[in-house]
Amino acid sequence: MIPIEKLYKILAKLSEESFQAQGYSSPNPPVAALITDTEFNIIKSAHTDIYGKNHAERELYFNFKENIKHYLFVTLEPCTHFGKTPPCFELIEQYRPIKVFLGESDPNPLVREKNIQSKLKELNIEYIYLNQIKEISEIYLKGFFSRMKKNRPKLIYKMALSKEGNYCYENKNPVPISNSFSNEYTNLLRAKVDAIIVGPKTIFFDSPKLNLKNISISKSFKANSIYYNKFFKKENFEFIKNNFLDFSPLRIFLISTKLGFKENFLETQNQINQSENRKKTIFILVGDKIEREKLIPKLKSITDNKIYELDKITKTEFYFIFQEYNLNQVLIEGGNFLYKIFEDDLDELIEIHSETSIEEGFKPDFKKENLKLIDEVQVSSDKWKIYKSKL
Repeated sequence: MIPIEKLYKILAKLSEESFQAQGYSSPNPPVAALITDTEFNIIKSAHTDIYGKNHAERELYFNFKENIKHYLFVTLEPCTHFGKTPPCFELIEQYRPIKVFLGESDPNPLVREKNIQSKLKELNIEYIYLNQIKEISEIYLKGFFSRMKKNRPKLIYKMALSKEGNYCYENKNPVPISNSFSNEYTNLLRAKVDAIIVGPKTIFFDSPKLNLKNISISKSFKANSIYYNKFFKKENFEFIKNNFLDFSPLRIFLISTKLGFKENFLETQNQINQSENRKKTIFILVGDKIEREKLIPKLKSITDNKIYELDKITKTEFYFIFQEYNLNQVLIEGGNFLYKIFEDDLDELIEIHSETSIEEGFKPDFKKENLKLIDEVQVSSDKWKIYKSKL
C-alpha cells in the first residue's frame, strides 16, 4: 500500500510531466514516468521527448544506475516494438524494477501484438494497474486514444462570446471580444494542440494568423478540474518558453473558392513561415475546380504540404486529413459552419463569456445535450465555461 501523502506527490508529478509533454511529443502520446525508491520517495521523473527522440522511459532511465531497488510508475504501458527508438520494455529487462505501476493499456496495434503482462510475468516483475494513474492517463492521453480507437483526434471547439451571446457582428467585421488575460491563455491553448483549423468566413473576414505567439502570462487563475487547474497556472509554462518552436501547431485553413482570401492573408502566413523557419500550413480548397486551380499557385509558395481539393467538405474528409498527419488534438476556432460539421463528435467545448458588447450579431447554434459542464474559470472580467462530452 502506498502511503496517501506519497501517492499524492507521485500523482502530482505524473500530471506535471504529462502536461509538459502535451503538444510537444506528438504524434507520440504525452506519457509521464517516474522512479521511486522502495519507500515511495520520488527519485526521478520524465516525459516523452519531441517526436523521433526518447520516450518517457528512456528519458527516465538515462544515467540511472543498475542494481538499485526501485518502483516504476508509467501512465501508459511501455512499448514493446521498434519504431523511431528501441522498445522501452528493454529498459525494464535491463533495470528490473521490483514493481511496475501502470495507468492504461496501449491501444496501438503494434504494442498489442506483444502482451506486456505476460512479458512482465516472465521476468517475475509484479505489475499493477492503478486507478489513480488511469485517471491522469485518461486526461492527458485522450487525444492519442481517440486517434487509435476512433481514427480521429480529440476535438476541442473554442468560441468567444459577447455579453449578449454573439460571436461576431452581422456584417462580420472583426472585433476583439475576450480580454487580454484570456488572450494569453488562448495562445497557450494553441501550444497544447497539434493543429488549429478555421473556416472560410474567418479566413476571408479576419485573415487569421493561428500561430503560437510569444509566451507571456500575467496572472494565474483558479480552476476546479485537474487539467485546467494546471493550465491556468502561469508557472507551468516555462517549458514552452524554452522550447517555443517545438510547440508551434499546424495551421489548417479551409478556403472556399466563393470567398477566397485577401492578399494580406498570404503575406501574413509567409511572414510566420519565415519567423518559424518552417511551413506548418495545410490548405483545403472547397468549391469550383476552375477556381481552385487559380488559387493553388498562390498557396504553393507558403506550404510544404499537400494542397487538398474537394468539391464539398464533410467530417470524413477532415478525419482523413487529420489521420494523414497523425494528429492527437485539434483546436477548432470558428462560427457555426465548422461547428455543424463536428458537433456530434466534439470532445470539449470552451465558451469564453466576455463583457464586450455586440448588440446585433450571430449567436452560436451549440447543442449541449451530450455535453456536461466540468469547469467555470473566472479570468478577470471573462468567464471560461468548459464542457466535455458525456459520450
